[in-house]
Amino acid sequence: MTRPPDRGRNPLSATVEPEAALPDSLRIIIEPTATCGAWNMAVDEVLLETVLAGGAATLRWYRWSEPTLSLGYFQAADDPAIDERFAGLPRVRRLSGGGAILHDQEWTYSLAVGPAHPLSTTPSQLYRLIHEAVANVLHEFELPAQRRGVADKSLDHQFLCFSRGDANDVVLGPPVATGLSRGQAPIRGDGDREGSSTTRFHEMLPDPSASRRHKVLGSAQRRRRGAVLQHGALLLRASAHAPEFPGILDFRADETDEHRLFDRLTARTAEVVSAAPEVGQLADRERSRAIELQPRQQL
Repeated sequence: MTRPPDRGRNPLSATVEPEAALPDSLRIIIEPTATCGAWNMAVDEVLLETVLAGGAATLRWYRWSEPTLSLGYFQAADDPAIDERFAGLPRVRRLSGGGAILHDQEWTYSLAVGPAHPLSTTPSQLYRLIHEAVANVLHEFELPAQRRGVADKSLDHQFLCFSRGDANDVVLGPPVATGLSRGQAPIRGDGDREGSSTTRFHEMLPDPSASRRHKVLGSAQRRRRGAVLQHGALLLRASAHAPEFPGILDFRADETDEHRLFDRLTARTAEVVSAAPEVGQLADRERSRAIELQPRQQL
Protein backbone atom coordinates (compact mmCIF):
# COMPACT_ATOMS: atom_id res chain seq x y z
CA MET A 1 0.00 0.00 0.00
CA THR A 2 1.28 3.46 -0.88
CA ARG A 3 2.86 5.28 2.03
CA PRO A 4 2.44 9.03 2.65
CA PRO A 5 5.49 11.09 3.62
CA ASP A 6 7.20 10.41 6.92
CA ARG A 7 5.94 12.44 9.86
CA GLY A 8 9.18 14.43 9.95
CA ARG A 9 8.55 15.98 6.53
CA ASN A 10 6.54 19.20 6.34
CA PRO A 11 4.13 19.11 3.38
CA LEU A 12 3.17 22.75 3.95
CA SER A 13 6.41 24.24 2.68
CA ALA A 14 4.85 24.83 -0.76
CA THR A 15 1.55 26.23 0.49
CA VAL A 16 0.40 29.41 -1.25
CA GLU A 17 -0.90 32.33 0.78
CA PRO A 18 -4.55 31.59 1.78
CA GLU A 19 -7.34 34.04 2.45
CA ALA A 20 -6.65 36.19 5.50
CA ALA A 21 -10.19 35.69 6.83
CA LEU A 22 -9.58 32.02 7.55
CA PRO A 23 -8.87 30.93 11.15
CA ASP A 24 -5.21 30.65 12.12
CA SER A 25 -5.44 27.30 13.87
CA LEU A 26 -5.39 23.98 12.01
CA ARG A 27 -3.61 20.86 13.22
CA ILE A 28 -2.49 18.43 10.51
CA ILE A 29 -2.00 14.82 11.49
CA ILE A 30 -0.23 12.53 9.02
CA GLU A 31 -0.39 8.97 10.29
CA PRO A 32 3.06 7.37 9.76
CA THR A 33 1.76 3.81 9.42
CA ALA A 34 -1.39 2.15 8.15
CA THR A 35 -3.82 1.21 10.93
CA CYS A 36 -6.92 -0.95 11.31
CA GLY A 37 -10.39 0.30 10.43
CA ALA A 38 -11.70 0.34 14.00
CA TRP A 39 -8.84 2.60 15.09
CA ASN A 40 -9.30 4.88 12.10
CA MET A 41 -12.98 5.36 12.86
CA ALA A 42 -12.35 5.83 16.58
CA VAL A 43 -9.83 8.61 15.94
CA ASP A 44 -12.21 10.38 13.56
CA GLU A 45 -14.87 10.36 16.26
CA VAL A 46 -12.38 11.73 18.80
CA LEU A 47 -11.49 14.60 16.45
CA LEU A 48 -15.16 15.55 16.28
CA GLU A 49 -15.35 15.48 20.07
CA THR A 50 -12.22 17.64 20.28
CA VAL A 51 -13.62 20.49 18.15
CA LEU A 52 -16.93 20.31 20.05
CA ALA A 53 -14.93 20.88 23.25
CA GLY A 54 -13.33 23.98 21.74
CA GLY A 55 -10.18 22.39 20.34
CA ALA A 56 -8.52 23.34 17.08
CA ALA A 57 -9.74 22.10 13.72
CA THR A 58 -7.84 19.04 12.51
CA LEU A 59 -7.04 17.66 9.07
CA ARG A 60 -5.89 14.04 9.25
CA TRP A 61 -4.52 11.77 6.51
CA TYR A 62 -4.40 8.03 7.11
CA ARG A 63 -4.32 4.58 5.49
CA TRP A 64 -5.76 1.14 6.16
CA SER A 65 -3.66 -1.83 7.26
CA GLU A 66 -5.96 -4.33 5.52
CA PRO A 67 -8.87 -4.20 3.08
CA THR A 68 -11.89 -3.09 5.14
CA LEU A 69 -15.55 -2.41 4.40
CA SER A 70 -16.94 0.69 6.10
CA LEU A 71 -20.71 1.05 6.25
CA GLY A 72 -22.54 4.36 6.25
CA TYR A 73 -24.20 5.30 9.52
CA PHE A 74 -27.65 4.24 8.32
CA GLN A 75 -26.65 1.03 6.51
CA ALA A 76 -27.51 -2.27 8.19
CA ALA A 77 -24.64 -4.59 9.08
CA ASP A 78 -26.62 -7.54 7.68
CA ASP A 79 -27.87 -5.76 4.56
CA PRO A 80 -28.44 -8.41 1.84
CA ALA A 81 -26.92 -5.94 -0.64
CA ILE A 82 -23.46 -6.62 0.83
CA ASP A 83 -21.66 -8.54 -1.89
CA GLU A 84 -20.38 -11.97 -0.93
CA ARG A 85 -16.97 -11.00 -2.30
CA PHE A 86 -16.60 -8.89 0.85
CA ALA A 87 -17.27 -11.82 3.15
CA GLY A 88 -14.45 -12.28 5.61
CA LEU A 89 -13.23 -8.69 5.36
CA PRO A 90 -13.27 -6.55 8.51
CA ARG A 91 -16.28 -4.24 8.76
CA VAL A 92 -16.63 -0.95 10.59
CA ARG A 93 -19.31 1.70 10.85
CA ARG A 94 -18.62 5.31 9.96
CA LEU A 95 -20.11 8.26 11.80
CA SER A 96 -21.08 9.68 8.41
CA GLY A 97 -23.87 8.54 6.14
CA GLY A 98 -23.71 7.52 2.50
CA GLY A 99 -22.81 4.27 0.84
CA ALA A 100 -20.35 1.59 1.90
CA ILE A 101 -16.68 1.93 0.94
CA LEU A 102 -14.13 -0.79 0.34
CA HIS A 103 -10.99 0.80 1.79
CA ASP A 104 -7.78 -0.61 0.38
CA GLN A 105 -5.49 1.15 -2.09
CA GLU A 106 -6.29 4.71 -1.07
CA TRP A 107 -5.40 7.77 0.95
CA THR A 108 -8.15 8.76 3.37
CA TYR A 109 -8.60 12.19 4.88
CA SER A 110 -10.77 13.42 7.73
CA LEU A 111 -11.46 17.03 8.62
CA ALA A 112 -13.10 18.21 11.83
CA VAL A 113 -14.15 21.85 12.27
CA GLY A 114 -15.89 23.32 15.29
CA PRO A 115 -19.10 25.37 15.47
CA ALA A 116 -17.17 28.66 15.41
CA HIS A 117 -15.35 27.87 12.17
CA PRO A 118 -16.85 29.77 9.20
CA LEU A 119 -17.06 26.61 7.09
CA SER A 120 -19.21 24.84 9.70
CA THR A 121 -22.15 27.12 8.86
CA THR A 122 -22.19 26.00 5.22
CA PRO A 123 -21.18 22.32 5.22
CA SER A 124 -21.98 21.98 1.52
CA GLN A 125 -19.25 24.53 0.79
CA LEU A 126 -16.78 22.35 2.69
CA TYR A 127 -17.44 19.50 0.25
CA ARG A 128 -16.94 21.79 -2.73
CA LEU A 129 -13.77 23.48 -1.50
CA ILE A 130 -11.97 20.29 -0.48
CA HIS A 131 -12.92 18.47 -3.66
CA GLU A 132 -11.92 21.39 -5.88
CA ALA A 133 -8.56 21.54 -4.09
CA VAL A 134 -7.98 17.83 -4.78
CA ALA A 135 -9.08 18.18 -8.42
CA ASN A 136 -6.69 21.09 -8.94
CA VAL A 137 -3.77 19.08 -7.55
CA LEU A 138 -4.60 16.17 -9.84
CA HIS A 139 -4.45 18.61 -12.75
CA GLU A 140 -0.92 19.48 -11.71
CA PHE A 141 -0.14 15.79 -12.29
CA GLU A 142 -1.86 15.83 -15.70
CA LEU A 143 -4.96 13.96 -14.61
CA PRO A 144 -8.24 15.33 -16.07
CA ALA A 145 -10.09 15.69 -12.79
CA GLN A 146 -13.22 17.68 -12.06
CA ARG A 147 -16.21 17.73 -9.76
CA ARG A 148 -19.09 15.76 -11.22
CA GLY A 149 -21.18 18.93 -11.10
CA VAL A 150 -24.59 17.31 -11.55
CA ALA A 151 -25.82 14.52 -9.28
CA ASP A 152 -27.02 11.26 -10.83
CA LYS A 153 -30.02 10.44 -8.64
CA SER A 154 -30.61 7.20 -10.52
CA LEU A 155 -27.60 5.76 -8.69
CA ASP A 156 -28.74 6.63 -5.14
CA HIS A 157 -29.89 3.05 -4.52
CA GLN A 158 -26.41 1.63 -5.03
CA PHE A 159 -24.90 0.05 -1.92
CA LEU A 160 -21.32 1.15 -2.57
CA CYS A 161 -20.35 4.80 -2.40
CA PHE A 162 -18.21 4.60 -5.52
CA SER A 163 -21.19 3.33 -7.52
CA ARG A 164 -23.18 6.45 -6.63
CA GLY A 165 -23.09 9.83 -8.33
CA ASP A 166 -22.98 12.82 -5.99
CA ALA A 167 -22.55 16.27 -7.51
CA ASN A 168 -19.38 16.86 -5.48
CA ASP A 169 -17.62 13.64 -6.46
CA VAL A 170 -14.20 14.10 -8.04
CA VAL A 171 -14.15 12.18 -11.29
CA LEU A 172 -11.61 11.54 -14.03
CA GLY A 173 -12.73 11.83 -17.60
CA PRO A 174 -14.29 14.24 -20.07
CA PRO A 175 -16.59 17.07 -18.91
CA VAL A 176 -20.34 16.71 -19.24
CA ALA A 177 -21.78 17.94 -22.54
CA THR A 178 -23.43 20.92 -20.85
CA GLY A 179 -20.05 22.22 -19.67
CA LEU A 180 -18.61 22.69 -16.20
CA SER A 181 -20.54 24.15 -13.32
CA ARG A 182 -19.46 27.43 -11.79
CA GLY A 183 -16.35 27.03 -9.66
CA GLN A 184 -15.60 23.58 -11.07
CA ALA A 185 -12.02 22.79 -12.00
CA PRO A 186 -11.67 22.69 -15.80
CA ILE A 187 -9.96 20.01 -17.82
CA ARG A 188 -6.39 21.12 -18.48
CA GLY A 189 -5.67 21.79 -22.14
CA ASP A 190 -7.84 21.15 -25.18
CA GLY A 191 -9.75 17.95 -24.64
CA ASP A 192 -9.06 16.50 -28.10
CA ARG A 193 -5.59 17.93 -28.60
CA GLU A 194 -2.95 15.25 -29.19
CA GLY A 195 -0.83 14.86 -26.07
CA SER A 196 -3.35 16.51 -23.73
CA SER A 197 -4.14 14.93 -20.36
CA THR A 198 -7.64 14.02 -21.57
CA THR A 199 -6.26 12.28 -24.65
CA ARG A 200 -3.74 10.30 -22.61
CA PHE A 201 -6.48 9.35 -20.15
CA HIS A 202 -8.62 7.90 -22.94
CA GLU A 203 -5.68 5.99 -24.36
CA MET A 204 -5.35 4.16 -21.03
CA LEU A 205 -9.01 3.15 -20.76
CA PRO A 206 -9.84 -0.53 -21.40
CA ASP A 207 -12.10 0.77 -24.18
CA PRO A 208 -10.57 4.00 -25.55
CA SER A 209 -13.92 4.96 -27.10
CA ALA A 210 -15.64 4.91 -23.70
CA SER A 211 -16.80 8.24 -22.32
CA ARG A 212 -17.41 7.08 -18.76
CA ARG A 213 -16.10 9.27 -15.99
CA HIS A 214 -14.47 7.42 -13.10
CA LYS A 215 -15.12 8.50 -9.52
CA VAL A 216 -11.86 8.73 -7.58
CA LEU A 217 -12.88 10.78 -4.53
CA GLY A 218 -16.07 10.61 -2.50
CA SER A 219 -16.73 12.23 0.88
CA ALA A 220 -19.39 12.19 3.58
CA GLN A 221 -20.16 14.25 6.68
CA ARG A 222 -21.41 13.97 10.23
CA ARG A 223 -22.78 17.13 11.82
CA ARG A 224 -23.11 17.39 15.57
CA ARG A 225 -24.17 20.50 17.52
CA GLY A 226 -22.77 22.84 14.88
CA ALA A 227 -19.49 20.99 14.35
CA VAL A 228 -18.69 19.04 11.18
CA LEU A 229 -16.66 15.90 10.56
CA GLN A 230 -15.98 15.30 6.88
CA HIS A 231 -13.99 12.35 5.63
CA GLY A 232 -13.32 10.95 2.21
CA ALA A 233 -11.43 8.28 0.27
CA LEU A 234 -9.10 9.11 -2.63
CA LEU A 235 -8.55 5.97 -4.68
CA LEU A 236 -4.94 5.38 -5.72
CA ARG A 237 -5.29 2.01 -7.41
CA ALA A 238 -8.06 -0.49 -7.97
CA SER A 239 -8.47 -3.00 -5.14
CA ALA A 240 -8.49 -6.70 -5.94
CA HIS A 241 -11.76 -6.78 -4.00
CA ALA A 242 -13.37 -4.05 -6.16
CA PRO A 243 -11.50 -3.92 -9.49
CA GLU A 244 -14.32 -1.97 -11.14
CA PHE A 245 -13.13 1.19 -9.33
CA PRO A 246 -9.75 2.29 -10.76
CA GLY A 247 -7.64 4.81 -8.87
CA ILE A 248 -5.73 7.84 -10.03
CA LEU A 249 -2.44 5.97 -10.45
CA ASP A 250 -4.12 3.44 -12.73
CA PHE A 251 -4.39 6.25 -15.28
CA ARG A 252 -0.77 7.33 -15.14
CA ALA A 253 1.41 5.79 -17.85
CA ASP A 254 4.59 7.10 -16.27
CA GLU A 255 5.86 6.79 -12.72
CA THR A 256 4.32 9.27 -10.28
CA ASP A 257 6.22 10.97 -7.46
CA GLU A 258 3.75 9.91 -4.79
CA HIS A 259 5.49 11.84 -2.03
CA ARG A 260 5.17 15.07 -4.02
CA LEU A 261 1.56 14.27 -4.86
CA PHE A 262 0.75 13.68 -1.21
CA ASP A 263 2.51 16.87 -0.13
CA ARG A 264 0.55 18.92 -2.66
CA LEU A 265 -2.76 17.36 -1.61
CA THR A 266 -2.03 18.07 2.04
CA ALA A 267 -1.00 21.66 1.40
CA ARG A 268 -3.92 22.52 -0.89
CA THR A 269 -6.60 20.96 1.33
CA ALA A 270 -5.11 22.61 4.43
CA GLU A 271 -5.13 26.09 2.95
CA VAL A 272 -8.86 25.76 2.31
CA VAL A 273 -9.42 25.58 6.07
CA SER A 274 -6.77 27.71 7.75
CA ALA A 275 -4.36 30.58 7.24
CA ALA A 276 -1.63 28.99 9.38
CA PRO A 277 -1.80 25.18 9.51
CA GLU A 278 0.78 23.27 11.54
CA VAL A 279 1.73 19.59 11.56
CA GLY A 280 0.93 17.94 14.90
CA GLN A 281 -0.24 14.70 16.47
CA LEU A 282 -2.92 13.31 18.75
CA ALA A 283 -2.78 14.47 22.34
CA ASP A 284 -2.42 11.76 25.00
CA ARG A 285 -6.02 12.28 26.15
CA GLU A 286 -7.26 11.92 22.56
CA ARG A 287 -5.32 8.70 22.10
CA SER A 288 -6.74 7.32 25.35
CA ARG A 289 -10.25 8.24 24.25
CA ALA A 290 -9.71 6.55 20.87
CA ILE A 291 -8.60 3.36 22.64
CA GLU A 292 -11.84 3.53 24.64
CA LEU A 293 -13.97 4.01 21.49
CA GLN A 294 -12.18 1.50 19.25
CA PRO A 295 -14.05 -1.70 20.28
CA ARG A 296 -17.45 -0.26 19.39
CA GLN A 297 -16.40 0.62 15.82
CA GLN A 298 -16.04 -3.00 14.69
CA LEU A 299 -19.11 -4.76 13.26
